[in-house]
Amino acid sequence: MHSYRRVGGSDFAQLLKVCFQKVGIDVFLDVDNLGQGQFDEQLWKRINAAKNVVLVWTKGCECCSVAGMQR
Repeated sequence: MHSYRRVGGSDFAQLLKVCFQKVGIDVFLDVDNLGQGQFDEQLWKRINAAKNVVLVWTKGCECCSVAGMQR
């Protein structure tokens, strides 16, 4: 599982997804796999269920909320 934020993060996240899938790793990407509705709740369920999580934290992401806390 991986997530991303800010400019450049989306392209890099998509590249990681393709690379992981090529070696047989099951990948969840929020923008591809989550539909409408309670996005945060669905995302946290997937994070909690994941064996491993990759977070793409791009430059300029100081205002991101992580683990429900503001930086």
